[in-house]
Amino acid sequence: MDSKYENMTYEELALMSQEGDEDATEYLIREFRGDISGLARRYFIAGADSDDVMQEAMIGLVKAIGTYDPSREAGFRTYAGICMSRQILTAARTA
Repeated sequence: MDSKYENMTYEELALMSQEGDEDATEYLIREFRGDISGLARRYFIAGADSDDVMQEAMIGLVKAIGTYDPSREAGFRTYAGICMSRQILTAARTA
């Protein structure tokens, strides 16, 4: 499965995911695990552990995959980073 996606851009993978390619979604999630871990180390949510913060980042990534629009002239990695950070910040504000 992975070899099919290795030479594709994140932008292409996000669009394939939006069209229902679940393997593309899983591939993107695996590719962004390092980003998710990095964000979890940078943020603190009162009453939450790092797994909770990672879960919020994952929610942000899934939202990014579903809403990515290449016509907005932002690369997927940039857009996903913003979505993940915003999701964590929203969770922190409501905690």
